[in-house]
Amino acid sequence: MRRDSQTNLWADADANAGTKGVAHDAGIRRYRPTARMADDLADGITAAQQAAWDAKIAKAKAEAVEVTVQGWRHAKGVWRPNMLVAVSAPSLLVEGDRLIASVEDTLDAEGGTIATLSLVGPGAFDLLAEKEQGVVKW
Repeated sequence: MRRDSQTNLWADADANAGTKGVAHDAGIRRYRPTARMADDLADGITAAQQAAWDAKIAKAKAEAVEVTVQGWRHAKGVWRPNMLVAVSAPSLLVEGDRLIASVEDTLDAEGGTIATLSLVGPGAFDLLAEKEQGVVKW
């Protein structure tokens, strides 16, 4: 996924029409903006919060890397999506925690097992916080 230096988001829904949110990614030095219209802003969410969330998700997904490990299991069980794993792969310039996005288990002709892990940054699937809804009474 592509990271942009600036994320511009415009709201075009009823009460939020015309509002704009901007978020900056300091990790991108070249000016490379992106702009999009918000489908609909959730209650209590500003355009700026939505833009910041978009930039955070783009950054985490841009850190995607695929690694192959021997075996389908680790010390605590099998490899599963949504697990946070520590990665130290200097040749890939990857150091620190990563989230498993998908796992592909393979059995070769000699009976050996390997797992291919698709990893992304830890915040790749974070949800945008929404204002809590009150209980509707009948």
